[in-house]
Amino acid sequence: MKNVLLVACLLIALTSCKENKSEKTDNKAEIQQKENARSIKEELVVELHVEYLKNDNIWLFYTEDYQEYSFPVENAIQKSVKGKEGFQLVSFEFPKEVYPERIKIRFSNNKDQNTIKLKEIKISKAKNVLTIDPSNFVNYFNFSKFISTSDGYELYLKEVDNLYDPNIVSSSQLDNELIKL
Repeated sequence: MKNVLLVACLLIALTSCKENKSEKTDNKAEIQQKENARSIKEELVVELHVEYLKNDNIWLFYTEDYQEYSFPVENAIQKSVKGKEGFQLVSFEFPKEVYPERIKIRFSNNKDQNTIKLKEIKISKAKNVLTIDPSNFVNYFNFSKFISTSDGYELYLKEVDNLYDPNIVSSSQLDNELIKL
């Protein structure tokens, strides 16, 4: 009789352990799904893959009205860039509740920065991603007179009439894409 009770207790213990393991596995899967959902940004993110040989700053200006042609200083996000060989990622994350419809990227305030290389620009919101590579930069951006390029990849920055403001502004094609994101 004692043996029957002992075997019954062991069977109950083993069965409850198996159920506990499957509950833990289900909980781990649920936690992983929540973490994956959090990693998808709801905010608009602009990523530049660039090469700067000298230390500098990049500004991303925005307006929430695509018909507005000026970019207020209070609507600017600034990032510092370390000069070095090789591409680096510069990422701009917009504040929550901000939905830009036009953007402007000012590449430099360092007049000694003669050339930068721009591998790609990614603009993403949630699962929507727009990748702009050098072959189609001219479709999505209007270049200022302070930038010249023959291939969209290598940008030559220059001073004109003692002014230096190398920037690109989103074209109407990109403005439409921003509104859709």
